[in-house]
Amino acid sequence: MPLTPKRVLGTFRYAMYFDGIDDYVMIPHADCLNLTNFTLVAWFRELYQSKMGWSSLLCKNSATMYYNPYRLMFKHTDIYIFEVAVWDGTTTNSISTTTTKDQLWHMVAGTYDLSYLRIYYDGTLRNSLSSNIIPQQNTYPLYTMVWYVEYGRGYIYQILAYSRALSATEISQLYSKPDIPPANGLILWLKADPSNIEDINNDGILEWIDLSGNNNHGRIYGATLTKIVKDPISVSQPRRILSVVR
Repeated sequence: MPLTPKRVLGTFRYAMYFDGIDDYVMIPHADCLNLTNFTLVAWFRELYQSKMGWSSLLCKNSATMYYNPYRLMFKHTDIYIFEVAVWDGTTTNSISTTTTKDQLWHMVAGTYDLSYLRIYYDGTLRNSLSSNIIPQQNTYPLYTMVWYVEYGRGYIYQILAYSRALSATEISQLYSKPDIPPANGLILWLKADPSNIEDINNDGILEWIDLSGNNNHGRIYGATLTKIVKDPISVSQPRRILSVVR
């Protein structure tokens, strides 16, 4: 069936596409992913959900468990709602921000330093909350685009996680130079590019290679690497170039 022409605004050459039905990426547990202080970052475009609940950009849980020690979430209604939250096993503290929807690339980030939760959008602080709870430790994986069996649809260019709270200046710099993330505390860096997709274990499941050097590779279930038209005035349907063996 021919692809329907679609106007897209290019910023990056590739993105990981999630269909909102059953696509997700799972990063197996590692001790360095049990975070207390943290920064979670996602570059995205055109996020939607198949249901009206929440979907994750990053969350550490069992994929069917409602509570998780830390998470960066999104929900769409007639607007986008983004949330960053922490849970200590009893109490959940969370903050959110809202924004209108478009077809452009954006960056959302959540930070926690055991004193404040903060959420940023396109490099600018949007909300903060005083909090001193310690996120619960667990051995669950880290998931992208699925939370409590709610799947997200859309394009992800880059996912990052840090074991510290980046400063407002660092968040602004990361927004300006997304491909040059601060190195200090970086524990996860997934960047959409053909050179970063491999079947490391030779088991038919492709992995999204972690560029941080911590080997927190993401196992890809259904999501596909997609080539994006970079010219902002071009009209073309994004072309899938790589599929995952289920």
